[in-house]
Amino acid sequence: MSRRSLRPRRSAHRSPSRRSRATALVCAVAGFVVTTAVLGRLLPPPDLGDVSDKLEWFETHRDEYDVLFFGSSRIHQGVVASLFDRELQRLGRPVRSFNFGVAGMGSHETSALVRRVLRMEPRRLRWVVVELDRWSAAPRPENRFKRRIIAWHDPAETAAALRTVLLTQERPLDRLELTWSHLLHLGARSTGAGRARDWLVALRRPESSRRPPPDYTDGQGFEPFSESAYGTPSTHPFRRRFLRMIPAYQIAVARLPVANRAEASLATYNVQAVEDQVAMIRRAGAEPVYLITPTARPTPELYRLAAAGKVPRMLAFNDSERYPELFAVENRFDAEHLTTAGAERFTGLLAERLACIMEDGAEGQHPASPLRIAERN
Repeated sequence: MSRRSLRPRRSAHRSPSRRSRATALVCAVAGFVVTTAVLGRLLPPPDLGDVSDKLEWFETHRDEYDVLFFGSSRIHQGVVASLFDRELQRLGRPVRSFNFGVAGMGSHETSALVRRVLRMEPRRLRWVVVELDRWSAAPRPENRFKRRIIAWHDPAETAAALRTVLLTQERPLDRLELTWSHLLHLGARSTGAGRARDWLVALRRPESSRRPPPDYTDGQGFEPFSESAYGTPSTHPFRRRFLRMIPAYQIAVARLPVANRAEASLATYNVQAVEDQVAMIRRAGAEPVYLITPTARPTPELYRLAAAGKVPRMLAFNDSERYPELFAVENRFDAEHLTTAGAERFTGLLAERLACIMEDGAEGQHPASPLRIAERN
């Protein structure tokens, strides 16, 4: 027997090399990305409630507005856009405004919404008023993977949220969990995960797959808090809780001016997100104005943000010494929200302050410095 015949025969089926396995993996990932991107184009846009309604309305009427308001329910149910327009007309600054406020909207979702609106390139837009608040990267557990939370996780805002996570004082494991959560939300948005039911409904009943949007011609996006789905004000749980805590609310209001002047650090505040937002608004040809609504919560870090020159214009109304009428119990729906009468008073004051800013801009002067604005407040 020859020496060659004693050698073990090699298998006819060679195991795949590392390079071929890597190539197969890359092809699989690329195929998945392309497929999900195509399906994402075919799927109907997710129904995001008030967010979708206002976006759909604005897309049709985007060239009709000079001023836009963005923020939470404190904007949605606190700024009477039609009254604002009348006040500006009276003050010799005719504008048309729209209230883009939506209940439950945090800073990251607000920023993503501003980005979507600016991409529509509204030609008349000159002023973007954004509610200034803390940047939170931790959505409530019950809201995770809800449509609205997934929708705002575009790549730009997900990156901003990850910066917020890095700045938090949470434990390392909690930061890691939050980071993974945001990446999963980004993945869900990018792949359309969980949207199969929407697709099937649109195929079977295309005419009924979307709700008809409301008409914002008169209200211009404003909705009074007392006319919510809970019925009369006395039956709303927020209102009932407020009526039980009026003494504690009045103590908090009395302490508000001193608390706002307390020392505050910006070490955990996502300053970069604010600066990016300012640049984004200015690239669209508009000017940003930042607004602290008449909340009973002290916000010393926001005053510090303005004093450090991080926001170009800040109008602060959480000052119970300067605006006591906004904190009167009869003008409050609860500790965070105004009644309709309170919202009208707040809107009038806001119109006066914004008219002064518009006058400075009309004169071609550099906007008032944040430090000067903070001192005024």
